[in-house]
Amino acid sequence: MVKEIQLHSKSPNYLESRGAEQSQLLISEGERCLVIETISGPSDESCTNILVPRNSSLEHIRIVTSPESSTLKSRVKVELLEGSSYSSKSFYLCPQKEMEDLNEITLKGEGAEASVLALSLVRPLQNIKHEVLVDHKVPHCKSQQLVKSIVSSRGRSQYIGRVLVQGGAIKSDSHQLSRHMLLGRLAEADPRPQLEIFNDDVKAAHGATVGQVNREELFYLQSRGLSPRQALELLSQGFADEIVLTVSEAARAQVSRLVQEAFQFMVVEL
Repeated sequence: MVKEIQLHSKSPNYLESRGAEQSQLLISEGERCLVIETISGPSDESCTNILVPRNSSLEHIRIVTSPESSTLKSRVKVELLEGSSYSSKSFYLCPQKEMEDLNEITLKGEGAEASVLALSLVRPLQNIKHEVLVDHKVPHCKSQQLVKSIVSSRGRSQYIGRVLVQGGAIKSDSHQLSRHMLLGRLAEADPRPQLEIFNDDVKAAHGATVGQVNREELFYLQSRGLSPRQALELLSQGFADEIVLTVSEAARAQVSRLVQEAFQFMVVEL
């Protein structure tokens, strides 16, 4: 059964997803909406479906804080019509050993724009997999992906970002970037940006960086009186803020608090 939820533009919309739920978010044409979705259920798969109508916009903040279980799967499917925009900002702060999240975004109307921003805090022995598919079907659309992870020793982060530009989707503009901070030699990050382009009149770029936390910066902060844990949290916070500070003011304090609380579970082994 699909649960239909009508969104309103005058105030933030709060949505809590539990278990194997399917939700359909409804937006009126011309509306500008903010939804704050908390995924806090057990290990079943949740699915959120969204249609962004003409000349409408949606900022979709997703906070994954489910209690500990073996696996967690979530999925978001978005379709954008002419002149619409969709901005997804996801924060993976859960303790599951296996976490999978799939975002499928289809740009179906000219002038549509989509952005996907995500931050993962990966604990030891945890594997977080984030997969994004953006399909440019029509001309003059834009998409952006910025995905970051902080990976504890013995943790693993996976990012698969696929952009598909169809043959008729001229003047498309697409950018992908992923950055991964490793907190030990046994931490792993596997970024896989992918571009599939079927016409020549496009702008497209992708990039990825993976690196250990900077020891010199850690030692410098400790020389200024910070403990090793405080130094690590300060560097991690600076790395995370590129995503956190994009969140609307209505939810920024909540997101910042939850990210800071999740730092206590991170393990560094340099």
